[in-house]
Amino acid sequence: MNTLPKNDFPRPKSFVALYLSIDQNLLKKKFILWKRLNKYFVIPFYKLGLLPLVGFSKNFLLLFTIGRRTGKKRIFPVRYVRMDNILHLYAGGGMNSDCVKNMLASPKKVKVQIG
Repeated sequence: MNTLPKNDFPRPKSFVALYLSIDQNLLKKKFILWKRLNKYFVIPFYKLGLLPLVGFSKNFLLLFTIGRRTGKKRIFPVRYVRMDNILHLYAGGGMNSDCVKNMLASPKKVKVQIG
């Protein structure tokens, strides 16, 4: 079995090396910034119908769920693909994402807005 010496992994300037070198507090701040952008920019402009005008909504929809712990209304912009009249949703984080867990907790209260 051919293995690389420890000093060659991760390769310098690779994605893994860059990700490991980033401060975790900085990653948390970027994640919080992304959540705020979704809450105050993406979702309101999508609801007003402005993002579909620039082509943003061609592969995104708004997913309305009820929080599994809090019971509050939650809105997630989610990427989708329609195949044979079935919507396939792509959630960041896969089955561990909050929107998927909320959908599984209360499937009858899920609503979708496309375009």
